[in-house]
Formats: sequence, structure tokens, C-alpha cells
Amino acid sequence: MSEIFRLSYSYPHTVPLRSYVHSLECTNFVRIIKHFFLWKYFQQKEQNEAEKLGLTNVGGVFLVLGIGAGVAFFIAILEQFIYVWNLSREEQVSKN
Repeated sequence: MSEIFRLSYSYPHTVPLRSYVHSLECTNFVRIIKHFFLWKYFQQKEQNEAEKLGLTNVGGVFLVLGIGAGVAFFIAILEQFIYVWNLSREEQVSKN
């Protein structure tokens, strides 16, 4: 815990802060506070059990995957069109 305070040694309050934090560690105060505040978090986390995987829970993944593949295909076609258009302008290819 005392490593949290990464103060430079030129800072005037470095030694008092480190000694205070060390005294809190020795009295297990920090462990008690962590346990008190995180107990509610872990208790709520255990109550929220994971739902079984099914089509309703995984359907969004396939939706995003499909949309991403569609966008990628559209961009690939657009890039190819732009490449051919620029190439025809450089080579001065005309319809005549």
C-alpha cells in the first residue's frame, strides 16, 4: 500500500505520508476498510449469476459480425472502383 504514494524524495511530506500509511498497514486498518467496502461489491457480483448461452444472448455478436462484413465488402468495392477510376485517368482511357 505504501507503494501507492510514489512521491519524489524532494517533496517535503514524503516521509510523514509513508510513515502514516505504514502505521495504517501495521494496524490492519487498510485491510479492514478494503473488506468493508468491497464486501458489498463481491456480494452483488455473486448474486448476478451468468445466464446460459443461447441464441438470444449471442445474437448480437452475429449481428455485429454481419454488419462488419457488409461494411468491409462495401469499402473493398469502393476502393477498387476508385483505383480503376484513377488508373483510367492516368492512362487517359476514354470511351471513344
